[in-house]
Amino acid sequence: MGEGQAAVLWQRFQKKDITARVFTPDQLDQAPPLAARAWEEKRLLWHTGEDTWEKAEPFFPPPVLYIIGGGHISQALAALAAIVELPVVVIEDRPEYARRELFPRAREIICAPFLETLAGLELGPTSFVVVATRGHRYDYDCLRVLLPKSWAYLGMVGSRKKVGEMREMFIKEGFPPERVEAIHSPIGLPIGAQTPAEIGVSILAEIIAERRRLFASEEDNRQVLAAAAQLAAAGKEGVMVTVVKTQGSTPRKAGTRMLVHPDGRITGTIGGGQGEDMAREQALQALAAGENRLCHLDMTSSVASGEGMACGGIMDLVLENLALLGAGEAGCCR
Repeated sequence: MGEGQAAVLWQRFQKKDITARVFTPDQLDQAPPLAARAWEEKRLLWHTGEDTWEKAEPFFPPPVLYIIGGGHISQALAALAAIVELPVVVIEDRPEYARRELFPRAREIICAPFLETLAGLELGPTSFVVVATRGHRYDYDCLRVLLPKSWAYLGMVGSRKKVGEMREMFIKEGFPPERVEAIHSPIGLPIGAQTPAEIGVSILAEIIAERRRLFASEEDNRQVLAAAAQLAAAGKEGVMVTVVKTQGSTPRKAGTRMLVHPDGRITGTIGGGQGEDMAREQALQALAAGENRLCHLDMTSSVASGEGMACGGIMDLVLENLALLGAGEAGCCR
């Protein structure tokens, strides 16, 4: 599984055995049903049986923001995206607006005709796209090419009147209504923005909200998975603790991870407090026993509250002994 490539990791667990397979999106017709569902729903799915447990989790490449157009709003948005470390690719057909000095921190600036460039652009489930060209005709033409592609976010700068006309036009052309309605336009959160910089803030805020909704644990997990891959590559032991199911108000949700080192140190967090300490102790016991384990943390009782747990939720965890994993699986897709 190459870094930067989307895939689903499917695993079947027993106490001293893990069966694992990685499926790319074009292989999901051959995958177990849980893997296909995890990809469709963009989240970790978990199933327990009598003697085995099954987990399927999608992994995605890091997000990229594609800005179509090089005007003042685009320049402000690109500068703001750099502050939150969101890589930016700018596409502009006018050389005077596709200059490095206007986009000093962009990962790439493409100066070429819009439609030709967009037709050949490979987008994916972590692609965020903002259309902000110099005119509505260009915006509509760009959206027409982008609508059938895969993306996490697609937004267009425009007035409510123009946006309404655009939606009606695309539906008449045969685009699925739900696809057309998914376009974020008028773009950005409604904060009363007027200047290019303020509009850039409103757009970026909306992108951040969508990114965190879709990929809530991506940053924390990247660090944990990298640490696990280093342990596995060095032939060292450890236990990966993954939240696989939650109920009620829990500090972290399904898909969150922490890595427990043999000396008891941890990388990452599943929420802290007494619950995390209990999970760490269970992980060390699993390490000593050479097995995988399930851990059930009930934080709803008054006893749990008195012991320093966040009251109000239930977390189910799977504890994966890295000694039972192949070296490549510990750092899948990251």
